[in-house]
Amino acid sequence: YTVNPNVNGSLTLGSELNSRNVRQLGTVGRTLVAPSPFKLSNTVTQDLPIDAENVIHSVSWFGQATFDIYHQLYLTGAVRNDASSTFDADHLRAWFPKASAAWEFTKAIGEQTYTSGIVGGISQGTGNTPTQNGIGGLVTRSELRPATELKPERSKEFEAGMDFGFFRDRADASVTWYKKKSEDVILLQPLNPSIGFFQQGANAASIENKGWEVSFNVRPVQKADYGWEIGLQWAQNRNKVLSLGGEDFISIGDFNNQVAMVGQPIGVYLGTGFLHCGVSADANEVDGASGTTTLGAVCAGAPKGAMYIGPDGFPVQDPDTRIVQDPNYNWTGSVRTAFRYKKFQISGLLDIRDGGQIWNGTKGALWSYGVHQDTEIRAVCTSQTNCSGNDKVFGKNGWFDGPVVGPGANTAVPIGENWYRFVAACPFIGIDEPCIEDGGFVKLREVSVSYTIDQPWVSRSIGFSSIDIRVSGRNLATWANYTGYDPETNLGGAISGNLGAGGVDYFNNPQTRAFVFSITLNH
Repeated sequence: YTVNPNVNGSLTLGSELNSRNVRQLGTVGRTLVAPSPFKLSNTVTQDLPIDAENVIHSVSWFGQATFDIYHQLYLTGAVRNDASSTFDADHLRAWFPKASAAWEFTKAIGEQTYTSGIVGGISQGTGNTPTQNGIGGLVTRSELRPATELKPERSKEFEAGMDFGFFRDRADASVTWYKKKSEDVILLQPLNPSIGFFQQGANAASIENKGWEVSFNVRPVQKADYGWEIGLQWAQNRNKVLSLGGEDFISIGDFNNQVAMVGQPIGVYLGTGFLHCGVSADANEVDGASGTTTLGAVCAGAPKGAMYIGPDGFPVQDPDTRIVQDPNYNWTGSVRTAFRYKKFQISGLLDIRDGGQIWNGTKGALWSYGVHQDTEIRAVCTSQTNCSGNDKVFGKNGWFDGPVVGPGANTAVPIGENWYRFVAACPFIGIDEPCIEDGGFVKLREVSVSYTIDQPWVSRSIGFSSIDIRVSGRNLATWANYTGYDPETNLGGAISGNLGAGGVDYFNNPQTRAFVFSITLNH
């Protein structure tokens, strides 16, 4: 609705209905009668069938009003009411209000030209059988207890930013700072297994996110027949769990070691590591030069993080669990570019992630089996402790490089089954620390080539104004220090409900490489 040329607005009302019904049927056959075929009919026994059904109904009503005042002050107000069958009866419906205001101040003070200079430098298969004593019975397949009280999560966010345009819109920049607090975050709280369930959904957490988002776009060449543009983006997010309803930590991933812990980022890995100076407790008893002493005494004067090496030349396990992995990136960025020449256009996107760690359980399992490439050259072991050959020195020559302390420092030791199966096999009886790897990467996310056909025959022959033909490839190349298939991995899958499933690799499928050919008809 237009009041006058300087004041106008809009009103939107709507509703959304959604119904989801998923049913899963399955069974397991055991002991093949013959080596093939691999079918249930070729098995001696079959487990009781699995029959699970999940039904969710939801409805939403929403309304939004916007106001444009003098083409510089923009106001928005909205309200939404959501109802879901997943909420309990007392919190079946929830209201979500929203308001925003933006002022394009350059229209009030008049457009001005700014110049800037750089001062100083610049830096750019196992299963549960539901039988007891050979007698079949009914079991509760799900370990999750239905929630009796559940209400929607709520978030409050403060955001401030500025947009800039330079050189008659040949370049633009945007800087945004935000701080968001989410309360009543739904997590699976642990239960006493004696009641028949292990977990129950609850509004258990309060989580804070704050960070920066920066973008810069420049169009150095803009001609009628050709052009070139470049876009840079950088973002940094800091996540912290503020409270967990009295719990010290709550397991949130497909591996119970991945947790939400007060004061830590979401999804950190609570696991096992080796004794390190300044990281492990100083009171831990260890062997010193003159007998039993404490780690703090051995570490006196040593740099933080120095690994303690026992008398046998091997590192010693820290008896305390601690945070050994954080999957969250230090920062993320991207570089986008596109070049246009008449009807042709070629574009590309480079994706960058710095920092973050991955727990490579795939490698740990293959170490244990002795089938990882690392185990091709290994010590010969006649027992768990009697091995010879393939000598390594911890802290040197690419073998856990870094400072070391302790009576066994600089001692060469054999590395074979004694290490790969009984120490470094992190998914089984091993220690997590050898499986922690750098999760940063640079990925060629996409390259595409397109051509537009808009000759007069297109309109005369098929009634469309133009045809766009496009060929593109995604996930074409990855540069990373990660030794697994792909550092961009998620054990829970793309639709996992687990908050902390990123950063855990256990025989995951890698990202797919896709090639797409498309034809778009424009009317």
